[in-house]
Amino acid sequence: VWLVRVKLIGMDRIRESTGNPIWEEFIKRMSARLKKAAAGSALIARSGMDSFSLLLTPETLMETEGVDHPEQLAKRILDAFRHPCTIGAWRHLPTTVIGYASFPEDAVAWSILDKKVGLALTVAGRSKRSQALRWTHAMEQEVQDELMLELNLQQALVRNEITPVYQPLIDAGTGRIRGFEGLMRWLSPVHGNVSPAQVIPVLESTGLIVPFGEWMLRTCCLQNRIWQDRTGVRTVMSVNVSAAQFRHGGFPATVRRILQETGLEASSLELEVTESLFIDNMEAVIHDLEELRRMGCLLS
Repeated sequence: VWLVRVKLIGMDRIRESTGNPIWEEFIKRMSARLKKAAAGSALIARSGMDSFSLLLTPETLMETEGVDHPEQLAKRILDAFRHPCTIGAWRHLPTTVIGYASFPEDAVAWSILDKKVGLALTVAGRSKRSQALRWTHAMEQEVQDELMLELNLQQALVRNEITPVYQPLIDAGTGRIRGFEGLMRWLSPVHGNVSPAQVIPVLESTGLIVPFGEWMLRTCCLQNRIWQDRTGVRTVMSVNVSAAQFRHGGFPATVRRILQETGLEASSLELEVTESLFIDNMEAVIHDLEELRRMGCLLS
């Protein structure tokens, strides 16, 4: 017997931006696609706001043409959800992730099987792309390692393990340094020199990006003010800003307070943002960016 769980990423944003009627219609249409892809007599149930569960037996799989393994069925489901769903003037292409595991091969108790499918689903969802994964023992160790990384990262600021490094920004016309980009680095006594590619996703998923980001912004602004005072040269400090810092609210006020505390002019601070910043709430983000620009900050 196989337990398969299908999760649609971003359903909370759909409901918030379009309202319940369109969201409910979207769910109905996705349910119809799933039922058609599963064909046969698979038991299908809604298992959450954004997920479905399927219970498959060998007989069920045989009744689905061209399918003799959950991996093939998962591919059919992914293909069914690969096309946008259009409701009136609204159009959405869901990111779909699938996790699955087998009884009794992977677990002999339903609660354990359900947990392992959930783990496979979680790991599949981290790639930010549609995919299907079967539970493996390696996933257990991967999650344990990430949990340990998170626990140690929570204490990293207190233990002074976080440090900024500064990359020079060169003016291509003159060949002179026009400023610096501040980059966060974590040298952990447990994990060693941890790559930012590992650190940033953990900070964003746990909400730690807000205090870490504020610390980084203050540290970089203070360092730039010190360099300006010592050299008499006006340099720009560039700092990356996460979308999570904007979602937390009050980011412009935080920037204003840090500039006042460090004595750095707003025109000496450049805030780097990415396109993903505009996905959740474009109007609010634009309002904040306009406020930052009025303060005199540079944006890129």
